[in-house]
Amino acid sequence: MTSEQIGSQANEPSLEDLMPMIPALRFLPADFSGIEPEAELRYRRFLQGLLSEKTAQELTDNDFREEDKSKLKEYAGKISESLSKGQSPATYDMDEYKETLKAVCARKVVKERRIAALNEIDPPLDDAKKYLSDHEYQQFCDSVPGAIDSFLATSETDRKVVPGVWLLNTKAFGYHDWTRVIQARKREKARQKQAQLEYDRHLDSLSLAVEKVKVHLAQSKKPKFDYPAELDKYHPDWWCDLGLPTKEEVQNWAKRKILEWLPEIMANITRWELSWKVWVLPRAAYESADAPCLRWHFDGHVLVTAELELKTGVIRKHRPEGYSVDVQAAGEKLGSIFFGPREWLILGSFTTPVALLRLLAKGELEGPGISVTQCWPPYMTFAIQGFDEEVEVCDDFVRFIRDISKEKPLLQALVDRGLIDADTAKLAESKWDQPLPAGGSPCGSSPDLKGAVAKLMD
Repeated sequence: MTSEQIGSQANEPSLEDLMPMIPALRFLPADFSGIEPEAELRYRRFLQGLLSEKTAQELTDNDFREEDKSKLKEYAGKISESLSKGQSPATYDMDEYKETLKAVCARKVVKERRIAALNEIDPPLDDAKKYLSDHEYQQFCDSVPGAIDSFLATSETDRKVVPGVWLLNTKAFGYHDWTRVIQARKREKARQKQAQLEYDRHLDSLSLAVEKVKVHLAQSKKPKFDYPAELDKYHPDWWCDLGLPTKEEVQNWAKRKILEWLPEIMANITRWELSWKVWVLPRAAYESADAPCLRWHFDGHVLVTAELELKTGVIRKHRPEGYSVDVQAAGEKLGSIFFGPREWLILGSFTTPVALLRLLAKGELEGPGISVTQCWPPYMTFAIQGFDEEVEVCDDFVRFIRDISKEKPLLQALVDRGLIDADTAKLAESKWDQPLPAGGSPCGSSPDLKGAVAKLMD
């Protein structure tokens, strides 16, 4: 034996020193004094055999159950009693001690395999605690051993080829069901959390939009429109077949304007009451056909007032993830907003000879070459010499011409009100005293019907 081997043996702890440090041997007597050599030899061989088992050396105090400790103490006591009497320990006692240790070792191996399987399965314990009730959590925990059994019963090759195949084992059904419940509740909780975030965001957006709208409405002022106020009492919208904008046309136009202006988030929860004013502004231009005339056409102007109010209700926002967010809005009056005045095309016109205007300005209805053929309120029809067609004007137009001519000449009064321009006034004034065309019968005179029929008969 070399000096290195002797030194190595000298440094190794003795069997007596090792026994208290190894839980598997701690129950056996470690005092060899007073033991017969033959019994000591046999006892040492028994201890060496136990130490040769690697698993036995790795046992810890936690690996022993109370019943294990009780059995080991029982057989260790019998072994100690035999040794104290100078006898070799009974083979039965040593074998039972060894078998008990083997059972503890085997259980530890199984436990380690199950712990490894548990770590690989990785049950969602934290999520289970969060999303299950106490009773459900206990049921989930009770299902885990079956999942481990199923996992261990499935080969590693099968688990690699088909991940999760072990869940098809009946022992794992309970665990599988609970994991799906946990996942579903976790997804639902995540949706609820996202929905709450969306709700808060939309609520903030809605509040901000409402405040901006209210500030804008508070600063909104009704537009002024330069319109001769006196015209209203003469009803210029009656002066001819104007084709005024209908209620539906105004409402549709106002609705489009409101939705263009209103923030999108408020579009579905805002109601409005509409009112509007239509101004008809007559304007005349000079023309000369059979005689000097003024042709009247009409400019329409519409001003809409919208009273806005936030409805009490719910804004529902559908999310692509498959859920909806409902934002509650509290009803309140927001204020008024104005749209216009918008120019509106009005069809229709009529012509008045200058001679007729001159007559009406004097407050007269008939004169040389001009006669009333029909007076059926609100219209009056004139037959005018030299004109093939009768001229029909509204009663209020007649009254308007008469009234504005009391203080100023008619043409000047029309210029002052913006109904004709200066050039038109000059042209009309130059023809103001021009007589009606000579010859021809006044329009509206009765034709010789009998003569016409007799001529046809020939």
